[in-house]
Amino acid sequence: MHRDIKPDNVLLPSKQSGYENVKLADFGASADFSDRRCFRDVEGTSYYVAPEVLTGTGYDEKVDIWSLGILLHVILSGYVPFHGKSEADIFRNIKTRSLNLNGSPWQEISAEAKELLKAMLQKNSYRRLTLAQIMAHPWLNKETNESESEMLVDSY
Repeated sequence: MHRDIKPDNVLLPSKQSGYENVKLADFGASADFSDRRCFRDVEGTSYYVAPEVLTGTGYDEKVDIWSLGILLHVILSGYVPFHGKSEADIFRNIKTRSLNLNGSPWQEISAEAKELLKAMLQKNSYRRLTLAQIMAHPWLNKETNESESEMLVDSY
């Protein structure tokens, strides 16, 4: 698991290559979770840290799904969902506040995108989606299919 997924650690491809070439950088906080051990150390950047990291009860690779959900929220809205004036405020809000997808720009965002976001930012990590479930989600596949269709139309 990476444990510090945030915009600074996402490397975008050049204009000539496709988005399949997006890469993650900075594996200084990463850990091998293959032996299914439970992690307890606090790692990551405050806005992107999963609630279970902050409770000290232990966590697994699902912390990266949470961070990807925060990143998706930022991409769709332009702001982080849990903020505060201090790191303590941010951590308290991550642990206690509900995800709010009301108001601007959320009325312009599709129901499927919001459904995916809610499932990625599920505070109960056992109910949070897996990476395979995210990749199979209708919103991602719909967007991919629409983009491919647009590219086909544009090429004629």
